[in-house]
Amino acid sequence: MPAASLLPALLACFGTLGFMAILAAFWVVIAINGAIWAGAIVGSAALTTLGISLGSRRHRRFGPLLLAVPGFAALAAASGTDWRARHHRASCDGVPKLSGSR
Repeated sequence: MPAASLLPALLACFGTLGFMAILAAFWVVIAINGAIWAGAIVGSAALTTLGISLGSRRHRRFGPLLLAVPGFAALAAASGTDWRARHHRASCDGVPKLSGSR
């Protein structure tokens, strides 16, 4: 299961970047929703982490799981933090608000 779920994670991350680079070489630019893209990466990384945990229980080796869980947590936190920062910036419309203004 980890190998089967690793392929979508790699395609979602590096495959999209490669596809965009090929299109850019031909002066074609497309917009990709960053929240959906990040969600696909985090979702497939979650499946990969689940597969590693099932393999760790089966093979009684927990070293890979000790790397996978913090790695997934860092990926999910970075993805969520970036989305929240972009959402906050978009809601401000670039105009700073004074604390006493209404």
